[in-house]
Amino acid sequence: MPGDPPHDHRCCLRRLLIDIKFAGICHSDIHQVQKGWGTAIFPMVPGHEIAGVVSEVGPGVTKYKVGDRMGVGCFVDSCRECDHCKAGLEQYCTGGGMIQTYNYLDKDGQPTYGGYSEKIVVDESYAVRIPDGLALDVTAPLLCAGITLYPPLKHWGAGPGKKVAIVGLGIGMCGSGGFAISAAQVDRRIKAVATTSMYDIARAYSKGHRDSITEEDRILDELAEQRYADFEAGHPALAPRGAPIGFDENTDSVGREFGEFYSTPRGYHPNVLTQFTLTSTMAYMNFPLLTHIASISPRALLFVVGEHAHSRYFSEDACELAAEAKELYVVPGANHVDLYDKTDLIPFDKLEEFFTKNLA
Repeated sequence: MPGDPPHDHRCCLRRLLIDIKFAGICHSDIHQVQKGWGTAIFPMVPGHEIAGVVSEVGPGVTKYKVGDRMGVGCFVDSCRECDHCKAGLEQYCTGGGMIQTYNYLDKDGQPTYGGYSEKIVVDESYAVRIPDGLALDVTAPLLCAGITLYPPLKHWGAGPGKKVAIVGLGIGMCGSGGFAISAAQVDRRIKAVATTSMYDIARAYSKGHRDSITEEDRILDELAEQRYADFEAGHPALAPRGAPIGFDENTDSVGREFGEFYSTPRGYHPNVLTQFTLTSTMAYMNFPLLTHIASISPRALLFVVGEHAHSRYFSEDACELAAEAKELYVVPGANHVDLYDKTDLIPFDKLEEFFTKNLA
């Protein structure tokens, strides 16, 4: 969007005025503009992969100077007082939450505006210096996807001699596990698939947890009406969170298990809503994912599942339907979300053995 965002650019206190040279495009920007995550503040200036040059500094700035090459990512402030903020984990801020780069209200009640502009004002604590050796155009995308990958590598001390697994199509986790198997049914270039805590989302939405939904429970007529309501509203309505905020012992077991990850600092992010659009349920009801799972044979399938996972039956049933080569590997003591991030439970050796054998 040409021109300046519609607010005062004058630097104050510890803020920087950055002339934006490049801004990457992320699919989340499209979601925000289309109200795909439920709310939107217009006029909106998207963009959270920002690279530019400081043109002005506030009187309290101590870290940077005019001419410095800077980057700005997906948030521009937080409460700064909670334990997470003080520990350098502002993305988990519990004192009001982090303030996103755009489509959010700043502390003064005014909307924030992002990188599809000519300039941005940001506190010096929420900007990073870009080394002279990095071109600004290729640096901008690092402020989102790149930085998402880098922190876990840094946190776990990845380096020469260390084994690193990247979850992609070859390793499908939770819902992506069902989608990875579905993809392998029709794309024979996929030589092997391992899933962890696999979720057959089509079955879950069509039949409910452990196939408990009746025909009346499917509320197809209500969903059909919702499609027109979405059209009139200009944006889709969202289903309730799969991982409720503020869960307790009275929360249903599935919601509580997801909440332990997605609704705590362990896995919380404001853009991870754990919500589908209401009407997407109809597509899942109509198109089962694993109908042709036996056709994957003789390519190999590995199902890794926690002993206590509420989703265990998805992997057990899929493994039963699949033809050789297949294996079900149960991790003792683990639940569904434990296999997301608990490195002492994730069977890295088993995964390495599986892919070494089947991709040789």
